[in-house]
Amino acid sequence: MFGDLGKMMGAMGKIKKELPALQEQLAVSLYSAEAGDGAVRATVNGKMMLVGLNLDPALDIANAAAMITEAVSQAQEIAALAAREAMTELLGFEMPEGMGGMM
Repeated sequence: MFGDLGKMMGAMGKIKKELPALQEQLAVSLYSAEAGDGAVRATVNGKMMLVGLNLDPALDIANAAAMITEAVSQAQEIAALAAREAMTELLGFEMPEGMGGMM
């Protein structure tokens, strides 16, 4: 029982030391997704903030909003997955669902 507690305390020390660098690395990482067969391309950073949006000049305006929303959402999902995988690697175990907000 106390061995597990010791491991947890050791992991907390590692997290405290390495998490800021991991957060910084993720913040400057870029994640992109496309919608409408490439008519819309959205790019988000590791903080899931939209940093780029490319629209094909021939884009049908009537469908633009839905395609933009889809591309941004997909890019954010990719960024969230990357953050979750990075935390799993740092911790040595997968975080429970809903705890991804620690990044």
